[in-house]
Amino acid sequence: MKPVCALGDVPSGCIHLAAHEDGTPLAVYNVDGQIFATFAYCPHEGGPLVGGTLEGFVVTCPLHQWKFDVRTGIGDYAGGLLDTYEVVVEDGQVKVGRRKPLSIPIRKKGT
Repeated sequence: MKPVCALGDVPSGCIHLAAHEDGTPLAVYNVDGQIFATFAYCPHEGGPLVGGTLEGFVVTCPLHQWKFDVRTGIGDYAGGLLDTYEVVVEDGQVKVGRRKPLSIPIRKKGT
């Protein structure tokens, strides 16, 4: 894992634009001291999530208000999925690793 920004660059309730070591643009989120990272742009029409709003664990794209859970990348529209990344904070640095495998909860019939 490589550092992408200082923890101080991402105050609680904020979103910070960073870059993965491979050059992929990332949005880094601070939700009450918990740090998350996703791909930086909405899969719908490429809206910059850094320009969106963060309410709890949900980021809203500024272009068309698509919403995504920053923990899982799951959106509120069909096909709305964001890549999410492994994150650790060490020595005041936010370090981002590999892209996480997608994990979509499966509902049983009738639930």
